[in-house]
Formats: sequence, C-alpha cells, structure tokens
Amino acid sequence: MTVPVPLVPLALAAGAALITGAAGVALRKRLGFTVKSNVAILGADEVGKTTLLHFLRYGRILAEVPPTVQQSPGSTFTVAVDGEAKDFVVSHDLPGNDEPAFRSWKAAVRAADVVFYVFRADLVAQEDKQAETTVERHLELIVGWLAASKRPDRRVILIGTHIDLLPESARASRQLKAAVLRSRPIKSHMVKLDDARLVLGSLSTTEAASSLKAAIAGHLD
Repeated sequence: MTVPVPLVPLALAAGAALITGAAGVALRKRLGFTVKSNVAILGADEVGKTTLLHFLRYGRILAEVPPTVQQSPGSTFTVAVDGEAKDFVVSHDLPGNDEPAFRSWKAAVRAADVVFYVFRADLVAQEDKQAETTVERHLELIVGWLAASKRPDRRVILIGTHIDLLPESARASRQLKAAVLRSRPIKSHMVKLDDARLVLGSLSTTEAASSLKAAIAGHLD
C-alpha cells in the first residue's frame, strides 16, 4: 500500500528554503532547520576581506594572503551572539578589483542577510581622497542594490581595518571613530544604509582580530 506523502509539510519546507531575511530565518527556526545567515563580504583590494573571513572561520591570522583576483569558495563561521552560538555562511570570497567584481558583488548582496563592507579606516580617518572616493562609489552601489532587491530587513556593517597603521595617538577609540564618521562617504551612507553599524579595528595580530570579531558579533543580534 502506498503511504500518502504529507504535501503540506513538504510545501512549507520548500517555501522556507526560498525565503530569506528575518522572516525566512524565523520560519526556518520554527520548522526545525539549522539556521545559517548568509553574509556578503565586500570591499576594495587589500582591505582585509580574505584575512577577516579566514579568522572568523579558523581563529588564526594568515601568514601570507595572496590577492583575490577572482571569486573563490567561501566558508562558514560561528560567533557567539547574546551568549548563543550562531552560524553564518559566506558563499564566496570575492575580489575587490572594482568593475570586474561588481557583478559578483551584486549577486552576493541579493542573497545576503548581512552585508560586511570592509574599508581602510586608517586612510579614511586621514581624509585620503582616493580612499574616500572608492568607499563612496562602493557604498552608493550597495545602496542601489539593496533598494532594488526590496529587502529592508538586512543589516549592513561597515568594518574599518588597519587602524594599527595610524600613530598611537590617533587610535583612541572616540577620536578615531569621530574622524571616520566625519568622512563624507561614511557620514552620508550611514543614513542611506538604514543606520548601518560601524566597527573599527585591526587584523594584524590574533588579539586585535579577536577584538574586531567581538565588535562585529555585537551587531549581529
């Protein structure tokens, strides 16, 4: 005798697999699925995207980091959020070579629950014009992609790196954050990105990277 297939649960499961964002996460939890939020890590060349992804996954700093010239397989990582271990998946480690990379960036943003935008905080804090122009261009693209995808529930975290390259006197948290927030592209796009979160740090040592990871985790609730 053929046992009838429970079509409703199957339909719900299929629907849950297609739903993304906060609603999809909540539904997948109720159905008992292992919930992994999708993260897109974007940024220019040599800002620390690959190093950050590796540290989030393995808790180690890479001795050498070859340039990411084309998208490569990503990784999963787990962080403690409000005392609870939460899983995240980065589908691809993406290049930062501007125009050739933008198609893969756009696809990553569309699929993401959380967007990490990594930039050189040391340069932005010192009002480096080339760095500011690059950041402004990238953030404006992200604003457009998010608006077109009609996913208002996604969180954007701006991650400023390389603060270890600043003079020690310029690294004081309040002064450094104020300097970055004064930057034209950061100031204007914090609002455009629905009050994006800002974290600043370094990936030069395990201790510094651990502090940066904790700061990021604080915005993943």
